[in-house]
Amino acid sequence: METLDGIGVSQGVAVGRAVVIQTTGASVRRRHVEQDQVQAEEARYTDAVDTAIQHIRDDQNRLAPRLGENLAIFETHIRMLDDPRIRRNVIDRIRTKRLAAEAAVDEYIREQVQLLAEDPDTARWVADFYDVQSRLQRVLLGRSSTEVRELAEPSIIVAENLMPSQTVGFERDKVLAIAMEKGGKTSHTAIIANALGIPAVVGVRDLIESVSAGEWVIVDGGSTDGGPGHVMVGPDDDTRNRYSDRERDRIELTRSTLDKLITLPAETLDGRRITLYANIEFPEEAQTALENGAEGIGLYRTEYLYLEKGREPTEEEHFEAYRAAAELMWPRPVVIRTFDLGADKATGTSGQAPEQNPFLGCRSIRLCFERPGMFRSQIRAILRASLHGYVKILLPMITSLAELRRAKGIVAEVCEELDDAGIEHEKDIEIGIMIEVPSAALMAEAFAKEADFFSIGTNDLIQYTLAVDRGNPVVAHLFEPAHPAVARLIRHTIHAGDAAGIPVAMCGQMSGDLAFLILLLGLGLRQFSTSPKALPRLKRAIRELKLTDAFEVADQVLKQADIDTALHILADHRGDLAEL
Repeated sequence: METLDGIGVSQGVAVGRAVVIQTTGASVRRRHVEQDQVQAEEARYTDAVDTAIQHIRDDQNRLAPRLGENLAIFETHIRMLDDPRIRRNVIDRIRTKRLAAEAAVDEYIREQVQLLAEDPDTARWVADFYDVQSRLQRVLLGRSSTEVRELAEPSIIVAENLMPSQTVGFERDKVLAIAMEKGGKTSHTAIIANALGIPAVVGVRDLIESVSAGEWVIVDGGSTDGGPGHVMVGPDDDTRNRYSDRERDRIELTRSTLDKLITLPAETLDGRRITLYANIEFPEEAQTALENGAEGIGLYRTEYLYLEKGREPTEEEHFEAYRAAAELMWPRPVVIRTFDLGADKATGTSGQAPEQNPFLGCRSIRLCFERPGMFRSQIRAILRASLHGYVKILLPMITSLAELRRAKGIVAEVCEELDDAGIEHEKDIEIGIMIEVPSAALMAEAFAKEADFFSIGTNDLIQYTLAVDRGNPVVAHLFEPAHPAVARLIRHTIHAGDAAGIPVAMCGQMSGDLAFLILLLGLGLRQFSTSPKALPRLKRAIRELKLTDAFEVADQVLKQADIDTALHILADHRGDLAEL
């Protein structure tokens, strides 16, 4: 037996036979067309782009409950497919070289991959370019999405560098585990594998030359914290049985621990009570939230109503979705965020023209104001649903007091309309704002006088503070939650909320990451909102920490001017926080 080391990115152990699959796509035939066929090839390519984008949207909708904020993975590919530069270069090859559409795509993407591979900072994004190529070629050539769908029996997937589009097609009962020669903890495929609950190890040197198709393999995904993972090639019967028994014991222990945690409070060792909420996209997820110990819904993302349907939902469709969640969670709170469309969540329902800088353009609350009919319809539905539970309204990407006052004015007008129509609703519904741009964080004292609560959205706050589009492969490595500037904005927001006596929660991805838990507690955060299945793990970690230690860590991080030093401080104090 040979043991190969790698990076554990999705916890669990699997024993099975290996299936070695093609991951980067074979070159297509360099087919040329006649001059009178060029226009048809251009149209064929354009249609393929539109179809590939729709396929990605379908994957988004199917996986939204499990991926949550990680749906940005798909938006990266959509932006690449829709990038005018890529379209222009492919069409230019069709026109000047009279290449068939699939040959033009193949030539251009491989040129870009060669450039990316030469720079260590961009090499990890090669898989994404191959993924875009693969999606287009499948449409152009009529190929099936992935050979994994045709597995005869549950197997372990061994590959050099799986593409995200291949991973999302995996059926959990067919794919026991994933082992990759390339990739890292934050690679898109690693994130998707973790969301799907498939044990995975990446960065395994010499994997492909060490594993043969059909050979017995054991994949140990480690602790999912970037620590070691292992791939055992050719294990004997005793070793296979031992690892199978170990995984069975781990699953039983996890279930037992979860059952115990559900009834226990999220309380630090020195007795400070922390509130844990859940983020959801669909009303049926409220039940999962309850099963994992959620004390309420801290973020109900409503944009998936638009993305799922591909059109503007009716008021009744809004109402039924919100009512279902409110009734199930009663008397716990349900915080409903008004539609946060635009930028990475574009949809045909918005009627928007393409923007050069969509993250700085007409998105979120700005789009609400541009489409008042859509906004008022949603507000009416939220107000009607408020009679069926403890419902709050959360406004996204507020940057000024004028925006907050304008939005509150619209809510007041809709309340009057409902009163005039004799429709019952909550008369004094709480209205809070997302703190996700630096201007809002810096003006938190002023906002706290007019908002009923704050919710910190770290994904955008980090992006706007550091001027980093995390979906851009060239600069995504600069997206760093532990940056001292981000920590200072978070602390300032929390202190402003505390001083005004209003609750401050965090619903961004940072709130569910154990690597930053001790820092956030030290900064004063007492309300966390994250994915339902992350709640038990977060609760267990909270019960192993002292606030006095958290204050010390936060104080050290805030004094730093260097990101690496801040990261080392967090790593040193993380200790042995348990992972489920």
